[in-house]
Parts: sequence; structure tokens; C-alpha cells
Amino acid sequence: IHYRNEQGNLRSLSSNNVRAIYEDHRGVLWIGTGLFWENNNDGGLNRFDRNTGTFTRYLSDPKNPHSLINNKVRAIFEDSRGTFWVGTSGDGLHTMDRSTGSFERHFYNPAKSDELSRYKLKDGYDHITFINEDSTGAIWIGTEGAGISRYDPVTKKIIHYQASNGFPD
Repeated sequence: IHYRNEQGNLRSLSSNNVRAIYEDHRGVLWIGTGLFWENNNDGGLNRFDRNTGTFTRYLSDPKNPHSLINNKVRAIFEDSRGTFWVGTSGDGLHTMDRSTGSFERHFYNPAKSDELSRYKLKDGYDHITFINEDSTGAIWIGTEGAGISRYDPVTKKIIHYQASNGFPD
């Protein structure tokens, strides 16, 4: 079966540009769509319903602070504690409450640079490319141009690593 975006069908895939596919612990398939280098609103996060063959779309809404900040979704991950992570273009580190469809955005705050966030943007066009967990339970967040971050969910502290010198900020 080939799934596509169908103009006017809100239960179809939100975009034909699929960038990530992830199956959570409940067996739900999540599809991240949208091309980072295209300057449009194409993309989104999609939840696939295996029974109906349809999708539920989760899209950016500038009027809703609990929506995705950007529709370019490339990273989807559920950690061992059940936290569901979504990474997008721009300032796009999110955790999602799958029961409500609500997102918490984790913005960079220079006054609290060791708190959970995606690292500061250099040009406004950086993208989260992966989110993963290591054997200690730490969450690793990779970006296209702002290095990598390690988040410790026990201490609630994050360390940022830059490619230029390889040392934490």
C-alpha cells in the first residue's frame, strides 16, 4: 500500500516528503514529514491508524504554543521512561503528551543554559536531526549545525558539545 498526501483529505499523510518513521512501545507508527531546505509550511507529524489506513496530523499553529513550532519533522523518539520526543527545524525540541496531542516546547535560555533545550540557533535555520537514548538513560540530541547535546533526565541538566572544539560550553 502506498500512502500519499491527498489534497483536501485531512486524514491523509500531511506531506509526501517523509523524513522519519518511528514505532512507539504501543505499536503506533509516527511519520515525520517536510524538507528542511524548502521555505514553506509543508510537513508535520502524523500518527498512522493501522485499522483505518488513515493519519492524524499534528501541525504547527502560530496561535497555539502547545503545537509544533515548525512542520519540518526529522526526529521522533520515545525514551525508556515513556517520554515522547519530537525534533523539528528551528527552535524545535518538543516533548509530546500523546493522550492530548499537546506539545511542550523546550527553548534555549542563555540565562539557564544547562536546562533542557535544543542548543541556541546560529542562523535560525538549524535542525534537530536525531534524538536517542544511551545505556545510562541519557538523551542525546543532534543538530545539523549546532553540535550535540546530552540531557540527563535524573539531574535535569544538559551539556552542549560543539564541533569546533569538542568540549562542553
